Amino acid sequence: MTYYHATTADCLPSIVKNGLGGAGMFERWPGIERGVYLTEEPEHAVFVLLDWFMQSADDMASPAEFVNSVRVIVLDDTRVPRRLLGADPDIPRDGIWLYRGVIDVRNMPIIPATVFADQWQVTAPSPSGRGAP
Repeated sequence: MTYYHATTADCLPSIVKNGLGGAGMFERWPGIERGVYLTEEPEHAVFVLLDWFMQSADDMASPAEFVNSVRVIVLDDTRVPRRLLGADPDIPRDGIWLYRGVIDVRNMPIIPATVFADQWQVTAPSPSGRGAP
């Protein structure tokens, strides 16, 4: 099984040095349960991070600049022991997990989120409010 975690480029040096869930990781996320949020689909990881951005983007970058800074860390399941993996308490959906531990990401692929953009299917609402025809 492959897992994905989205973060921003400025966080990568600390994540590579200390691991996902390691020292310094939680200052940006006040009010949420501590742990590493993982998904089974890369676009879900990006959407979770985008949701956080939209809720806390007072004087931050524009959404386009933010998306350009997002990176997706690809993790194989040998680095994610199942005994430390549980359901995400905030998003009750299969394939989105909360990992309670530290994950070594050295030598794991790190991909710009924009690589997955062709998989994002956003439907603009129609004037009737029922989505695009």
